[in-house]
Amino acid sequence: MRFAVVSYHLPHPDGTATGRHVYAVWDAVRAMGHHVEAWCWGDAPAGLEPPEWVTVRPVRDQRSKLATLRRPRWGLAMDDWRPPAEAVGWAEEPESYAAIASAERRGTTTYHSELLDALALRRFRPAVVQSMRAERRAVRGADVAITFSARVARAVGIPHRCPVTQPIPTEVLPVVAEPVAVLLANWGWPPNRQALQRLLAQWPQVRRRVPDA
Repeated sequence: MRFAVVSYHLPHPDGTATGRHVYAVWDAVRAMGHHVEAWCWGDAPAGLEPPEWVTVRPVRDQRSKLATLRRPRWGLAMDDWRPPAEAVGWAEEPESYAAIASAERRGTTTYHSELLDALALRRFRPAVVQSMRAERRAVRGADVAITFSARVARAVGIPHRCPVTQPIPTEVLPVVAEPVAVLLANWGWPPNRQALQRLLAQWPQVRRRVPDA
């Protein structure tokens, strides 16, 4: 099978958190014998050589600002990239879906939910609102919308879910005298920083109950 992937983040094993995930998924698909070609329309991190199946062409078209007012995050549809007719078009972000829809065909998109992020941060900037509108448009237009989170799937009503996190053990961990909390995350993502602040705010209560934590 042939896949045409559109991603803002460069698929690369040493790239951003999202870029590493995109690379892992599609490199595995290639290992299964499928043909994958990807187009990265964002700025690639300095010093990273794109994989041979990835084309990097950043989009800096000023017309996209005007297009965004009329059709949210639709500036990408103005670029000259189109998925091959025989390929399955796959947008790694709802904003990338415009490149697939502009070819007068439907496709698949991965949904991440700007709404839940905005609610967590209590922040509804104009750019965030436009991204939320783009997500709704992509989900309505795509043949299949996939999310990685059961929480996002419930909030949006998407039936297709592909978990990418490790399952939580069903056995309760034993209590230890000096427990340590570890929070691994991409600290460039505002919701993760918000989660860290919540953990630190609650930590004095943990220390009162478990002084050696």
